[in-house]
Amino acid sequence: MPLETHSNKTDGRVRDTRQRILRQAHVLYQHGGYAGINLQELADVVGITKAALFHHFDSKQTLFYQIQLELCAEHQSSIETAIAMGQNTRARLRNIMEAMSQRPFFDPMKFLTDELHQLNPTQQDAIGKAFAASTRQPIADVIAEGVEKGELRPHNQKIAVLAFLNLLMLLPSEGNPVTRYMSPNEYSSYLDDLLDVFVGGVAGQN
Repeated sequence: MPLETHSNKTDGRVRDTRQRILRQAHVLYQHGGYAGINLQELADVVGITKAALFHHFDSKQTLFYQIQLELCAEHQSSIETAIAMGQNTRARLRNIMEAMSQRPFFDPMKFLTDELHQLNPTQQDAIGKAFAASTRQPIADVIAEGVEKGELRPHNQKIAVLAFLNLLMLLPSEGNPVTRYMSPNEYSSYLDDLLDVFVGGVAGQN
């Protein structure tokens, strides 16, 4: 078994510190959006100096960019796993809804209107592509396959994808105000009712 070198140990500590910064930055972001990411508070929670924080992320903009990329990667993993576990179109869509409800609430419209401008054009383009690959495209593929198999009737798929993305905004996830208006025993039936509203508009006979 090869010995761990000093360089490997150092690299490991750097990666660990970077991940701890990102995890805590996620928490701050979830509770207060971009404005809630206070770098001094973040450094204090992680247990490093602000100068050390800038060693890992040279600006708040860079940190925010990495947060968004991480969120996209996490969403993609959750959605792909959910799709793989579904036996038909409805089950896959239901699984996506359940998986996303287990994640902290994310408001894409707030991000687009209030936060996207914090990133430079190159970063904005990269986040747009990451969101498409991680969230929009997998949902579009499920819906397109449903039409191909006859489980959904032909329809404007671009509108259907946008409608489903907006449906995710109504999920009782952590931080979503809609959670206040239901009891825990309503969770499963609530997801089914949401899906009925969506699928009922594109399934069945013309």
